[in-house]
Amino acid sequence: VSHQITVIERPYPPNNFGVTNVVHEGVFFANYINILRWKQNEKNVGKIKVMQYLIFRKKRNTSNYVWVDTVGANVFQWEDRSLKSAEEMKDYFYGIRAADAYGRESDMKTRDAGK
Repeated sequence: VSHQITVIERPYPPNNFGVTNVVHEGVFFANYINILRWKQNEKNVGKIKVMQYLIFRKKRNTSNYVWVDTVGANVFQWEDRSLKSAEEMKDYFYGIRAADAYGRESDMKTRDAGK
């Protein structure tokens, strides 16, 4: 009897990663929010247990992404509410990685908030 074994070194990155810019302006307030949404990668299901998603961002014209937050494996949305203007909301690139219980991280999926 023989069996084929597939060794997966790390999780697959999330699917359908996108960024939506939302502006709420009123007489006495203004909220500028970049909403990140993604879906779990079906290639991980039954093979690798994703424990969390790591959120990164970087400003346009800089080279390095910086970690900003971690969310659980059952969360598929994150909001950046630290933005001060409509111009600033479009000045960021975001990245996301899936991570398993052993600390192995997927490749990073990235998106431009200005598009």
